[in-house]
Amino acid sequence: MVELELLQTASYLIAALSFAVTCTYYIMNLRNAEREKRRQTLLMRMPAMNKDWYESYWYNYFKQQGNYTEEEWNKITNTPE
Repeated sequence: MVELELLQTASYLIAALSFAVTCTYYIMNLRNAEREKRRQTLLMRMPAMNKDWYESYWYNYFKQQGNYTEEEWNKITNTPE
């Protein structure tokens, strides 16, 4: 027959493994919920952002990302000097 210690050890291992899987699932679920909450908040705010805000945001974003001189930036955006 199977020894009692072996059954008890197997039971403890299964319990520990299931606890680890449960914790991992819970953490992943919390992260996904937070990500979805941020996405929904952004989507609710987007209609309030008009075209001028959108254009100025991306204009400033791309201008900061690239290290352009003023002449290069005007050439890229077709802005008269």
